[in-house]
Amino acid sequence: MKKELKQKYIDMSLRQVADTYIRSFAKCDLGKIKSLLAKNVVLVDWENNISGIDDIISFTKSIHDNHKIGIIYPTVYVDQMSRKAFVCFKIKVDDEKTFSVIDKIGFDKNNRINFIEAYKL
Repeated sequence: MKKELKQKYIDMSLRQVADTYIRSFAKCDLGKIKSLLAKNVVLVDWENNISGIDDIISFTKSIHDNHKIGIIYPTVYVDQMSRKAFVCFKIKVDDEKTFSVIDKIGFDKNNRINFIEAYKL
């Protein structure tokens, strides 16, 4: 990775990275999502356990290929000491179902996302 690009993400706050991730997920901006993730990232949700950046990008693409997704009211809380962000939002699927989700997002030393735990409420 180019040094300038790497520095860009180090300079982003954890709040900015988490917010950018959620908004990029909503738009299915796979390039942006990939740029925010660590190579060894792990995603665990109420139905899946996925490891690795490429598998997570494929999973995200498959969600958007099969469903219309909307994100409503994302709010980001950050714990700097533990390097974790908690994102609370509502997700709308296919204009039919809406449910609340909390994502717990962890970061590596370069402010890249290295794990995502998603909880459906």
